[in-house]
Amino acid sequence: MISEVKNNATVGDGVRTSSVAIAGGLGLIVVVALVIFLQVMYYQFEAQQEQLKNTDEPNVEVGNLVADQQATLASYGWVDPRKKIVAIPIQRAMHLALAELRAGTFPQPAPLPEAKKADAKSPAAKPKPGPTKANEANHGK
Repeated sequence: MISEVKNNATVGDGVRTSSVAIAGGLGLIVVVALVIFLQVMYYQFEAQQEQLKNTDEPNVEVGNLVADQQATLASYGWVDPRKKIVAIPIQRAMHLALAELRAGTFPQPAPLPEAKKADAKSPAAKPKPGPTKANEANHGK
């Protein structure tokens, strides 16, 4: 529109700034509400997916395998009847091993074969770390 000149003053095009401000404010409210709505929908969908992922049916084969292993660990049986090797429950074996260790009758490791003994005595072999007579004497003080 063409502005009119009245008394040396310019009159505007008739733009109502209050209407523009109200429309902008309403638009802002709609955008904020839309963003909040989309966030709520996203988090609900995420929670559903997490629940689906975590509540899958357990693998039956794995459960059966674990149950069989637990039963084997808790039962008596023959490992090799010809060699007279038996299996005992793991808890019983631990108690027996602890009792033998306390009594000092725990089996010692097998001795080294002759070839390994010769290698251990060679000058190139590194000495084993451990207490020496000098260290034992210092620790006793």
